[in-house]
Order: sequence, then structure tokens, then C-alpha cells
Amino acid sequence: MSGAEQPDGGEGVGDHGGGGSGEISGTRYRVGEEGGRGEGLWISLVGRGSVAIDRQPVSFATRHAELILYLLVLGGDEGLRRDELIASLWPEVDPIEGRPRLRTALWQIRRALGGHAWRVERERGVVRFSLDGVTVDLGIVAPVVGTTILVGWNFRMPPALLERVA
Repeated sequence: MSGAEQPDGGEGVGDHGGGGSGEISGTRYRVGEEGGRGEGLWISLVGRGSVAIDRQPVSFATRHAELILYLLVLGGDEGLRRDELIASLWPEVDPIEGRPRLRTALWQIRRALGGHAWRVERERGVVRFSLDGVTVDLGIVAPVVGTTILVGWNFRMPPALLERVA
């Protein structure tokens, strides 16, 4: 099978079936093994994006929570500044007033991820997601192209990610 298998059984973009590893902002990750998702946490950023744990699709309470997870994956080790996340998802909201929304979304991510909740970290105004041991269907063969990831989402790309996504 070419491409990375999606949790819904469809195919992703790119030929990542051979497995391998890569790096997002200094964080090592595995790339789709044997043509699809395997055991553990699997995150696809291709197309609309999807998440699975042990081959079971993960559902999020809100679209904002799901999108924040994808942005944090792109943020890698450096993470993203809290205020950048707020401005990306709620541009009309003052950063101070948006903090409760972000806290709620992070709680929703942790709840959806269950045993992987520990991966969401907040420290000194920066939010990170640990990619250690996570399978990500983001290609290492070619650079990330903004038109092939997170398709259909209505948000502003955080400035910290603009350089990483062509």
C-alpha cells in the first residue's frame, strides 16, 4: 500500500509506508510503519488530520482541541507560545481573555488522549506536545507543504510555524 493509512481506512498523501524516523524542531519521531498506523499514538497531519491510539480513532470534544494538538505537533520541542495559539484560533479575543479557552482545550486534549495525556506540557507561557515514540505521518522525504496539511481548518498559522511550513 502506498501512502499512510488513515484511521478511516483511506490513504494519506505521500509514500511513507517504508517506515523510518525524522525530526520536527529537534524532536525525533517515527514515520508510518508498514504503510499504516500501528500500536501506540499515531497522528496524521496530512489532509484534515487524524489521531489514533492502538488503531482506534480518537475523538475530541471540540474542533479547537483537535486543531491545537496538530499545531503543537508542528511546534515540536520548541512548542508554541500560549498567546500565539490563542491568536491563531480566536483572533478576535484578547490573549488574557483567551487563556480560559486555551486551558479548556488543553484539558479536552488530555481527556481525549487518556494515557497519553502527559504529553501535553505547559511551562512559562509555552505549550508543548511530547512526540517521543509517536508515529507521525508527516513526510521526511520532502519538506512540509502548507497546502497538504490541515486542509479544511479555519485558523491563522502561528508565526512560529510559518517558517517550518512552506
